[in-house]
Amino acid sequence: MAQIPSYTDKLGLQDHLASLGISITWIKKPTGAEYIVDDGREQETIDAIAAYDELPAHKAQKIDEIKAEGLRRINLIYPAIATVDDLTLVADLVKYMRANGAGAPTGNLAAAQAVYAAAKAAIAAVNAKALVADVQTFDAVTSPLWP
Repeated sequence: MAQIPSYTDKLGLQDHLASLGISITWIKKPTGAEYIVDDGREQETIDAIAAYDELPAHKAQKIDEIKAEGLRRINLIYPAIATVDDLTLVADLVKYMRANGAGAPTGNLAAAQAVYAAAKAAIAAVNAKALVADVQTFDAVTSPLWP
């Protein structure tokens, strides 16, 4: 067992190292975290930690927040829609109906579709961000243009 110098915790880093087959023990300290490599792969672990890009993990977390907020808003209109998959199904059905001659949705369906469109636009905005700080400051409740 060898101790690796302290690093700041990075979102998703532990899962990333595990996916590389690197076995570590984490010791949290006020100055950061220390990693103890259990299998003698110290340099590989240091390189993996240094090269790890946490931006995708932050984006995934923020997108989950947007989906949860969108679903919360949809539930105010249609309580039976319980998951993002349910919402996607309804959106696909609306697209299919419109492609086959149905008119534009009205009433509650139009309101639900507007929430769905706002969530999609917010997800695209998060995916376009290049910095972790920008992703972190994007508020899933107030940043999207929710209807």
